[in-house]
Amino acid sequence: MSEGTITAGISISENALGSLFVIPPFHFSQSIAAYLKEYIIERTSGIDRIHAYNVLPEHIAAFAAEGFEPVQSRKCMIRPTEDIPIQLLPRTYKCLQPSPAVRMHITRLILDSYHDHIDSRDHQCFTQDILDYFKHHSTADLLEASSMIVDEQTEEFVGVCLVSLWEGLPLIYEIAIKPGHRGKGLAKHMLRKAIHELNNHYYVLRLFVTTGNPAEGLYQKLVSCRETN
Repeated sequence: MSEGTITAGISISENALGSLFVIPPFHFSQSIAAYLKEYIIERTSGIDRIHAYNVLPEHIAAFAAEGFEPVQSRKCMIRPTEDIPIQLLPRTYKCLQPSPAVRMHITRLILDSYHDHIDSRDHQCFTQDILDYFKHHSTADLLEASSMIVDEQTEEFVGVCLVSLWEGLPLIYEIAIKPGHRGKGLAKHMLRKAIHELNNHYYVLRLFVTTGNPAEGLYQKLVSCRETN
């Protein structure tokens, strides 16, 4: 506060700082980053690191000067839902609705898709993520907007797009295409299907993407802006 006026704000938990905002003409500085770091250190025992998340590019230098190390950054893309035509799949593929019965296939597909990828995680992490999805996020309307793509020649699961709900609005929970099946319009089909199916229930679809993800350009085209149909 400054003379009764809010100048900035931040969410503080046990060992994390998040969603910092500063209202012009005020500016974030290294001294404020130092104060926030000491604030947590003085009030929390037994922590070995402090995380700062949702950091804006203009605030990174101040945090870095206080010993924070930049890691992968993610951005949120948002696109209006609408009644758009769903792109046809190549004739050797079919699209199914995901179900808990095939969650192990989904886990394996995602693990193979993210091998040596910027968003790679271990098998246990992917397994828990998919388990959590079907336990907490798979309502009828969200499953209707989600997709599983199968290669009809081999019956192999080669693509998946899971739609969840976050803060009351739909979010792409996971999307992956197995190597060897990319560049065939499978991801575009699944994203357009989600946009189409959600149109009767929600007005936007969101997606978080890691900066540097090779698919970032595709998501930029399909999710963050309207296409010409």
